Amino acid sequence: MKVVLYIALASLLALASYYDFKERRIPNKLTVPFLAFGVLYHLLTAGLSGLVFSLAGFGIGLGVFFIFFALGFMGAGDAKLMGAIGSMLGWILTAEAILYIAAIGGVIAIVTMAIKGRLWVLMKKIGFVLLKPLFYFLYLKTKKQSFLEWYNKFTDQKIFTEQEYIPYAGAITLGTVLAVLLNITGNGLF
Repeated sequence: MKVVLYIALASLLALASYYDFKERRIPNKLTVPFLAFGVLYHLLTAGLSGLVFSLAGFGIGLGVFFIFFALGFMGAGDAKLMGAIGSMLGWILTAEAILYIAAIGGVIAIVTMAIKGRLWVLMKKIGFVLLKPLFYFLYLKTKKQSFLEWYNKFTDQKIFTEQEYIPYAGAITLGTVLAVLLNITGNGLF
């Protein structure tokens, strides 16, 4: 019966990659039916515990990727795609897939931005997200003006309006397939 789940997952990943590369978007008409399929599949095969399993996966997938969407690192379709994947895989395998996706996606983003000569924009975004809170924390702990000055250097919100499109469905597909294959062979992280 799990073969049906894997066929649905493969179909979702293939279609999402197609839409993302061709149309630069992942439509709701794709993600919503697969989300419903994942929830219904687990409800019918495992009852209430299957429903909880599926909804937890949905929550982890959508929740983690929503953060990246909110920070301007990816589109809403990527977050909804990850929610649909999570509804099929459950929270543990979704969490493992997210780790692989982050690594693969990071490499793809760095290479793409370097090729386009826009690596500095990516580095500024990462610096903004990571360093600004760090400098503020250090200022609060030490009250040293130098930390506050560095904190203030990261107040330029314009970097988040500089959008660079990177089709992330490819990284999502590769990371998800890797997680599933490692899980099937007993070599997964969890």
